[in-house]
Amino acid sequence: MKNKYITPILIVILCLSFTACKKDSKELVFNGKVLVSGTSEPVSNARVTLASTAVQSWVYHANFQDVASVETDSDGSFSITVDEMAASAYRIYIYKKDYFEYSSVINAQDVSSEDIYYNVYNIFSKASVDIHVANYTPDSEDDRITYRIVKGGGDCFDCCPTDYIYGIGMSYDTTISCMTYGHHYLVIESMIQKNENIYNRKDSVYINPLEENSLTILY
Repeated sequence: MKNKYITPILIVILCLSFTACKKDSKELVFNGKVLVSGTSEPVSNARVTLASTAVQSWVYHANFQDVASVETDSDGSFSITVDEMAASAYRIYIYKKDYFEYSSVINAQDVSSEDIYYNVYNIFSKASVDIHVANYTPDSEDDRITYRIVKGGGDCFDCCPTDYIYGIGMSYDTTISCMTYGHHYLVIESMIQKNENIYNRKDSVYINPLEENSLTILY
């Protein structure tokens, strides 16, 4: 008679024990694809790092802390899965040699364990260019050129400057060597003043990251 009830009771106890010991965790999935800006070609073997601004013990930490890191596949795809955490924001950081570093901040409200977060990231390839500007037909020492890179400039240490540049005099002749974005156009707008005449011009060149690029402006 006792055995009749002992077996079901043991089964119930075992089931409850298994349920109590089972980890009740949720996961966040960040999927994406890394492409070359300008060509949409996949970027393989790029290092993708997920970071977060964690909230621990009700204290907000403003600095991003690395959580996980993977490399992209041959088609530029990647997937990062982490346990759900208390965070105010996430950041995707992408690095590969000969490409400009890329980062993108994701609001924590846009990420849920119920959905897979997906995005396509276009990163710029690095390229160098020589910009030669010279007064080819001098008129007087009052000759003046004011020019600026309006497309293709950047804010890195050796990137092409975006500030206005001034050239004055009959012998103005300078070359600027700088870094810019491959597979995109570099565009320079200039205003030239000679013999009390003023005219504007625009010069551009398509930048190939695998070649020596140059742009010459003679005025």
